[in-house]
Amino acid sequence: MGNYTVNRSKHATLAANTADKVTFNSKPRIIEVRNLDSTAVIFFRTDGTAPTVNGDDTDRLGPGEPWKRMPPTSTHLRCS
Repeated sequence: MGNYTVNRSKHATLAANTADKVTFNSKPRIIEVRNLDSTAVIFFRTDGTAPTVNGDDTDRLGPGEPWKRMPPTSTHLRCS
């Protein structure tokens, strides 16, 4: 598991079955997650809670897909 604190942007290579946590120093206006892999799926949450595969309140991002939204009150992003 990686824990990162950033000002505005984090680029990382994820490992299967491992949750990475990104904390923003300030509240971002928009959070964007991109899945650049050609076969793997990313499961993530924006409330600081660890994501689970196909879990409740967990977003799923397929290969090559982008996700972009206004964040909730939390400034944490966790991906698995």
